[in-house]
Amino acid sequence: MNKNLLLSILNFLALLATLVVNYLANALPINGKTTGELSDNFATLFKPAGYVFSIWGIIYIALLVFVIYQLLPKVRNSELINIISIYFILSCIANIAWIFAWHHERFGLSVLIMFVLLFSLIKIYTGIHTEYLDHYSSAKWTVFVPFSLYLAWICVATIANITIYLYSINWSGFGISPTVWFVLLLLVGLALGCVILRRYHDLFFILVLIWAYLGIAVQNQKIATVSTISWAASALMIILLVYSVIRFKVH
Repeated sequence: MNKNLLLSILNFLALLATLVVNYLANALPINGKTTGELSDNFATLFKPAGYVFSIWGIIYIALLVFVIYQLLPKVRNSELINIISIYFILSCIANIAWIFAWHHERFGLSVLIMFVLLFSLIKIYTGIHTEYLDHYSSAKWTVFVPFSLYLAWICVATIANITIYLYSINWSGFGISPTVWFVLLLLVGLALGCVILRRYHDLFFILVLIWAYLGIAVQNQKIATVSTISWAASALMIILLVYSVIRFKVH
């Protein structure tokens, strides 16, 4: 069997396994609790409202489009397979491993696994920008968008995962108030959005951040300071997005 065809099939199977495990995580559920129920046990500020997590459906649909697209002969024989495959399979393994770590309440381990997932997606994201999309503009919706959405959401999820782990070990925050830490985390996300917009002119990445920040504002609407700051951060990102569309003709 051709190497690239094998890699394409492995990519498809890796995503299929990821989808099955994520389904079973909540359908069984694994270790007696759903993913959301475990998250609800922690009263951290950097956590979006429940409806925000519906973005996983969009991400997985987009990834399904990608794995089907990369099975096409003209695609699997391109450089795309060599750029993406190893890191995509790694990302799927990390996704599955994270589910088991999370559901067994190994939150420290879940953070480490999340970093592996984040690393693999960064490698894919930067790889397709530098080597593939410059030559295959038609792959925008089948390659660029899926990994843009995925990476953006995992950036948010990584921050949230870290805050939950620190909460679980009763970290004191060096005496700094939770609200101040919350603002700092929002600024980290905002700075990341600015870097991505400036370097890659990525509309979809910033849209995910806006979606998450609006969800954080809704989740914390009973805490006036936190909610107001979240709304303000969301508004600022929307302004940056509009500016980028006008300035760089992003579409």
